Amino acid sequence: MVLACFMRLLLKRLRKYSDLKTADSVNLIETLLFSSAREISTKLMSSPLRGEIILTVLSDIEHQFAECCTKGNILSNKTFTNLVNFQWCDIIESLVLQQPLLAEVLLAVALPTSKIGCVKATESALPVLGSVYGMLMKQ
Repeated sequence: MVLACFMRLLLKRLRKYSDLKTADSVNLIETLLFSSAREISTKLMSSPLRGEIILTVLSDIEHQFAECCTKGNILSNKTFTNLVNFQWCDIIESLVLQQPLLAEVLLAVALPTSKIGCVKATESALPVLGSVYGMLMKQ
């Protein structure tokens, strides 16, 4: 889904991005048409469009965050009952459902690919992810 967004962004920007040479445009279009998702994303992130792509991702995270704050959040429940029944899983579920892109970014940092499947590493990542998300939602 994110890759499709990047591809649309790229095609749109290719037409008007002044720092992109014609050869670069042709090369990126060929990559889009004939390459795997991994090759496309690698090519995009090494192109002059990298900054634009990062800004788009950050803008998406900011938009999701603003929506989450206006709709309410599990972290806004501060009653005694909520605190007694506190579970990290509830916060992680809120993160994944309301901030999916941010969840992926935080998970990439907290749980490297090499540790996926390791129960101990996954369990120890829950409070880290929940704490970071909680601090961000407090803003």
